[in-house]
Amino acid sequence: MKVPRLGRYGIHSRVCMMLGALQADLIFRANRGRTATQSPIEHRRLRRTRFAMQGVVIALSIPASLASGDETWREADFRDALCAGMRTEVRLADYGRADCISRTHAIEVEWADKFKEGVGQSLTYSTTTALVPGLILICRRPEDSCLRNSLAAQETFAAFGIEATVWECGLDARILSDCLRRDIDPR
Repeated sequence: MKVPRLGRYGIHSRVCMMLGALQADLIFRANRGRTATQSPIEHRRLRRTRFAMQGVVIALSIPASLASGDETWREADFRDALCAGMRTEVRLADYGRADCISRTHAIEVEWADKFKEGVGQSLTYSTTTALVPGLILICRRPEDSCLRNSLAAQETFAAFGIEATVWECGLDARILSDCLRRDIDPR
């Protein structure tokens, strides 16, 4: 569920700001103690209202992105989803762990803006396993920068005559077939 935007701040932010101001006023009134003009019942009501408002503010402070779930996926979550049916987190001799190992590929899952690390890791995994290097790039930035990063990774493999595969995945990808596959043929 997307939160509608309202100007620079979303509705969610504005509600939190208004509730925060109301809470501050209630806390001030409740904490200064009972005044001579305030009855004990009125004082208790203010204290109860303060605690109720704190609960509302805490509940509304949870970011909307956590509620939808899509924007908060970590790299490991994408690895688990996109590498379904493959061996994951495979320990390699002295070279760490390969994210995914299929019958044909040693694959690294990486954010698209960190493609350089992904190229190096997939080549290391490939050397160790004698499989074709694979790189799954997850796009979390504007599409043009992701395409630029993917093209740079593909050109790197091609420049050294390395057969490889690069998958370009959006944040909505949940299986590997949701991604665009690019095979690099060194010939």
